[in-house]
Amino acid sequence: MTTKAENIRSLFRGRYLTGMLLIAALAFTSLFTLLGHESWQSGQSRLVNLAATQKATSQRIAFLANAMMTSPTENDRAVIRGQLRTSAQQMLQDHEALVKPYLVRGHRQKLSPIGMIMFNDQEPFDAQVRRFAQQAIDLSMMKGVSDAASGDALREINLLGMTSIPQTHDVIARILVHESESAVRQAKVTQGVLIVLIVALLILEALFIFEPMGRKIRDSVRDADKARQRAEDEAASALQAKHVKDKFFRTMSHEMRTPLNAVTGMTDLLRETSLDQEQRDRLDHLQDASRHLHHLVNDVLALNRLDSDDVSFNLSFVSLNQQIRTSVEMLRHEADHRRVDLNFQTEVPEDHWYETDSYRLRQLMINLISSGMKSISSGFVEIALGVENTCVVDEDIIRISVQSTGSKAIDKPHKSRASGHDNAHLVMDARGDANDLGLALCRQIIDKAGGEMSATLSDKGQSVTVTMPMRKTTVEQNVHQSGQPEAEESEDRGAPEKMKILVADDNMPNRMIARAFLQSDYVEIIEVENGAEAVDAMNTHDDIDLILMDIDMPVMDGVEATCRIREQSETQAAMPIIALTAHVLPEDADLLIEAGLTEVLHKPVTKDELSVCVSSHIKASRAA
Repeated sequence: MTTKAENIRSLFRGRYLTGMLLIAALAFTSLFTLLGHESWQSGQSRLVNLAATQKATSQRIAFLANAMMTSPTENDRAVIRGQLRTSAQQMLQDHEALVKPYLVRGHRQKLSPIGMIMFNDQEPFDAQVRRFAQQAIDLSMMKGVSDAASGDALREINLLGMTSIPQTHDVIARILVHESESAVRQAKVTQGVLIVLIVALLILEALFIFEPMGRKIRDSVRDADKARQRAEDEAASALQAKHVKDKFFRTMSHEMRTPLNAVTGMTDLLRETSLDQEQRDRLDHLQDASRHLHHLVNDVLALNRLDSDDVSFNLSFVSLNQQIRTSVEMLRHEADHRRVDLNFQTEVPEDHWYETDSYRLRQLMINLISSGMKSISSGFVEIALGVENTCVVDEDIIRISVQSTGSKAIDKPHKSRASGHDNAHLVMDARGDANDLGLALCRQIIDKAGGEMSATLSDKGQSVTVTMPMRKTTVEQNVHQSGQPEAEESEDRGAPEKMKILVADDNMPNRMIARAFLQSDYVEIIEVENGAEAVDAMNTHDDIDLILMDIDMPVMDGVEATCRIREQSETQAAMPIIALTAHVLPEDADLLIEAGLTEVLHKPVTKDELSVCVSSHIKASRAA
């Protein structure tokens, strides 16, 4: 939490605690006031009852005194004496309870109205009551009833008990009732004031605590919404940028492959003409440059795909020996031109197959071997395949090493050894070859596969070692060696049959190359410039054996043209239609196959690739 947020939190916490403490104090004050008032009111009610009781008791004493004096028998007088004495004693006891609230530490208090009545200096009512009760007690103790003392006591008892004392007690009761009513009103006022204060505090809390807190919460929510919206916008922008980047790379790859197909095709065609040595050397340089450009385009597109998080590996069990041999043979011609010998050695049994992505493995091997050849001007490139057992059942650690040795091709001697992410950059920096994306692509593939890469670069060449865990299985020994050329199928072929091929491509040089690659006495080529013309040509010529279909064409693209051709007849529905396109991504090829195309060839295409593909599909079609 930031310092500003912590300060705001402390401020609101202090305000909130202060407000709650004030409300609690007022609530407790109100409660204690109410309880105190109830206790005081209960005491006042008791005093009012005592005053009324004293009034009745004083009158009873006067009545009993008169009855005792006039009673004819001694027994009656004895009974009345006991009642008189008891009443007088009770009156003294009640009087003490009535006077007690107006005594503080034993001293008489004259400030209140009742205190002034009880303890005035002229004729204290307290003294009258005590004298009256004592006289009644004394009268009850006298044996005779006719002497002068008894008469005087009776007269005074009658005077006080029937008039003065009852009247005074009545006044005291009225004063007590008035004080109680005043106290009730005062308590109501106090309660009202406390309620108003509590409400005022609640309002102040709402204004200075909850309202600012709510405002801060609203601001925080608004800021959070803005941050979320900003994050969503940034994510959308990043996604859009990714789409733009992907589109750029796809477009770049497509647009470069189309003229590159013409360059490589024309180079192959020129090589078949009569050339002197100087022209042949220049043609070799041109062919090397076009091949290098082809590798660069493939590497850039592959790097872009591997940088994406959604790249998945299409795993299947394959023979690593066969896959690596195929990769070596693919680079054999280039190695011979560079005066580099390629040697492959393996420790993996031929019947052991491993789970991997064959396309990515081929990419890895081609780039590792190409990088090794570029590190020397001439010499040897040793490719070794090893295996290490692990504690996991049906899993091995596969070790692939590519070591180049020969005449140095690096101006600055440099040695480096690293593993993982930075290794490829060390080798590339040492070689000073900014255009070599091979090792960077290898690093990406290995990272995605969960493997490691280490490299050593010296003045005699370089050594790159890759280790990856792979699941294994054992299959029957049915893998043929890839070093045999595929063209040696049969020596007794007989005369080839006539073939009619439709070439649909809007690029004239590509049509020229297709015609030149396939042209012979037994092949007839029909050329069209778009998909609509291809559909019309199929309606015009009913003896076409195969179609070479470009995908991106004006008027009608190759996918729509294929769908329309497939719908025309059963014969055309089964006809082989080969996509000859610059779209090279695996998902693009899958979509094209789903759309009805038979196979996908990627530009630039070589003469051998095109010839083998066309002849195999026409042969399979005629056999069916």
